[in-house]
Amino acid sequence: MKILVIGCGSIGRRHARNLRDLGVKDLLVFDPEKERATQLAGECEAFSADTLEQSYGHQPEAVLICAPTSLHLSLARQALEHDCHIFLEKPLSHSMDGVTDFLAEVEARHRVLLVGYNLRFDPLLRQLHAWLNESRIGRVVSARLHFGSYLPWRHPWEDYRFGYGARRDLGGGVILDAIHELDYALWLFGHPKRVYCAGGKHSSLEIDVEDVAEILMSYENAVVSVHLDFIAQSAQRTCDIVGSQGQIHADLVARTLALFNGTTREWSAPQVHCPFDELYRLELQHFLDCIAAKTAPAVDGSTALESLLLADAAKRSITTGTPITFGRARCGAGELPELTPAPPRARMRNGERVGIVVQARMGSSRLPGKVLIPIEGTPLLRRLCNRVAQSRRADALVVATSVRPEDQAIADACRSWGIPVFRGPEKDVTTRFLGAAREHGFTTVIRVTGDNPLTDPGGIDELIAAFENRNSDLVHNGHRNGYPYGAGAELIRISALERCDKQLNNEEERENVFWFCRQHPDQFSCQKLDAPLRLLRPQYFLTVDYPEDVELLSRIYARFQRRDDVNLEDVIEYLDSNPELTQLNSNRHQPFSE
Repeated sequence: MKILVIGCGSIGRRHARNLRDLGVKDLLVFDPEKERATQLAGECEAFSADTLEQSYGHQPEAVLICAPTSLHLSLARQALEHDCHIFLEKPLSHSMDGVTDFLAEVEARHRVLLVGYNLRFDPLLRQLHAWLNESRIGRVVSARLHFGSYLPWRHPWEDYRFGYGARRDLGGGVILDAIHELDYALWLFGHPKRVYCAGGKHSSLEIDVEDVAEILMSYENAVVSVHLDFIAQSAQRTCDIVGSQGQIHADLVARTLALFNGTTREWSAPQVHCPFDELYRLELQHFLDCIAAKTAPAVDGSTALESLLLADAAKRSITTGTPITFGRARCGAGELPELTPAPPRARMRNGERVGIVVQARMGSSRLPGKVLIPIEGTPLLRRLCNRVAQSRRADALVVATSVRPEDQAIADACRSWGIPVFRGPEKDVTTRFLGAAREHGFTTVIRVTGDNPLTDPGGIDELIAAFENRNSDLVHNGHRNGYPYGAGAELIRISALERCDKQLNNEEERENVFWFCRQHPDQFSCQKLDAPLRLLRPQYFLTVDYPEDVELLSRIYARFQRRDDVNLEDVIEYLDSNPELTQLNSNRHQPFSE
């Protein structure tokens, strides 16, 4: 069998050597850093090509992807296009974008996909798993999984600051880097009902990702906690489980396992001899066996999706400060599981409930259907909803579209994404927003337009904070206030919107109700938030009205690895450093004038 290894860093080198030891004679290696690939090729008697396309020209049957996390999905898609079986290092990807479509394609092509969760092959954990299945400690009541490893010492031959674990743009951070713990927690205990995570960057390490995370998972009759950190200088990887009739302790670094019997009140420790390095050989042998026998691997795409979703829930919990309801993943048909914030704590005084209402329709004279145009593989509206849902202060998100037949596509898409939809008159925005608010119990709404995928969730939170402080009828930021066009939003109190509903009669006013409020300060108390200096870029246009806008937004998302949580300040810094990009659409737009 001919196998290609993509990525010749530490894990790629380990896999290449193990493949050679397992009898694979026809081995290809590739790395963008040619010197690394050449060195590994010499060590393993492998062939090293100058480009990835040249590597595929040798027609490998299987590919091992050992690259930074943010590159996993694009490289895996390329391997699939060449009809290869795939061994993909954990995790599946750095985000959920495009994952379910990829897994459906793997299934359609009948390819083997094994994701590299090597702890599944650890005899210590397999024995522990068997004990739980045998109820050797009774019913599990609680468990504690602990991982700690000092990041600068992990790869002493390189500067840790440039490794993927330290960099947000490469899909780093301790939650994804130590996702093994989340995977085997799901394997041992199943799916939690809710997930809460506290974490962030709390050390002096020179990284831009979280370096510690404390994840709490609640079950029907049990609690499981997972601690992950990049800080502990004495490496730790342990698992402690408390049952109604005993306890289990496993130390995956010291390679020990012990069981406490609550009846005899004694510990027993079976002898399990398996060096940690052997786990990598065991998983590779399993991959080869699955290809030969055409059988499903122990950790296939569906299984790996579960841990990625759990990691995503933990990250969202850090962002929102709330527990996340976690549901079982279903893939193959492109479905995502239920993964929504748990009912939030009261965030505003006087029982206020704030909802983000995304105004979207297919009709557009300049660019019809623009709200569902793919931006780097994901529909614009999906990106926008993913982004504004990161608001820490808003309580819910609804898409408001029209009852016109062509807008059925928006309703169908949102329902497939699990996003609530309200439909109302196309031109009567006043009625549409009031209907959405009443249906979902909002006392205040944030208006976001569906053609602005980079609307700033931080700006939304500032609108809500200003509303709390001043008790205005309407609060707005945006282009008129110095923000990039397409980054802003507007907040309005429902009682003010109801007053508008009673007095507005002509179609133009009812369609532009927020503008009407700003033009009548004698009737509505309005507050505007000016852009801080770091965001003061009214000359930048981040909306989608023309094909040139799509090109600019695609460049931005490609630069930030298709992430929907990219910081607006980072986008501005990128455009400041690459002024030629802003010329792509600058001739299409004119600044507002008051």
